[in-house]
Amino acid sequence: MYKQKIKVMKNFMLIILLTGIVLSPAWSQNVPNGDLEDWEINGLGGTEPVGWVTLNDDSFTNVFQVPGHSGQHAAKLSVEWDPIGEMFVGAMFFADGNFGISERFTAFEFYIQGNTAGDDYLSVSVGMWKQNNLLGFGNHDYVINNAGWTKIVLPIEYTSSDIPEECFIGMQVGGIEGVTSGTFYIIDELTLTMNTGPSGITDQSMITVGDMQIYPNPFPGKGSLVIHAPEETGGKIEIIDLQGQILKTVFSGNLMRGENRFDIFLPEQDNGLYICRLSYTGGRVAKTIILNK
Repeated sequence: MYKQKIKVMKNFMLIILLTGIVLSPAWSQNVPNGDLEDWEINGLGGTEPVGWVTLNDDSFTNVFQVPGHSGQHAAKLSVEWDPIGEMFVGAMFFADGNFGISERFTAFEFYIQGNTAGDDYLSVSVGMWKQNNLLGFGNHDYVINNAGWTKIVLPIEYTSSDIPEECFIGMQVGGIEGVTSGTFYIIDELTLTMNTGPSGITDQSMITVGDMQIYPNPFPGKGSLVIHAPEETGGKIEIIDLQGQILKTVFSGNLMRGENRFDIFLPEQDNGLYICRLSYTGGRVAKTIILNK
């Protein structure tokens, strides 16, 4: 049951990101219920923040109400065992439709703390829209292991000089080869800003975006992958679907110190979410690809 439900939710999130469909009335404020103080029982009997959609229902929960960063409440996005589907399920958390904005925001900021198990990560996506046209986009996969609160700043890059009218925000706890028990991320104080500073600012230390970038993303089927290696190392680059199946190997060999650039072609894959995984001596890095041909 949950495999089908998760597939529907993932496709639903992708459709909103790529088409700009408005599923509920626009809010006039910055991020609706961005402080996550207001919670309600949804149509399936689960409790979730007002203005946000989750997988929670009357028999399964992986988004929990917990103490907040400065207010009373925050949202804990976790990996939980589904006894019906007999599998671990990562939380999905996204705005209940596009919400109205009237400024050209350059960043999405939020506070986070949590624990990462296995190869899990929190994928965060922001889309800025005007009349069903995608004007700006931000996406990054975060790996957090921090008992204290960390402030994240996700840059929003624009392809047009127009001012957007709508915004969509989505988050998903994912894994390179399935999710792992013990992973959770607590988020709070979600807001859009004009911040042009570093992509990650913390209360205690700096969070960096990483050394692998994909252009463009959303991805039209052909693009570039850029990896900055601090030293020469062996590496393998693979494209993987959300079920963990390896679709193609882009590169296998030695990465040179400095910039390494590769062309990526996905002519046979359907539109959807995919993962670009770099395995190298000492670890792995993964980035989400939104394929929109």
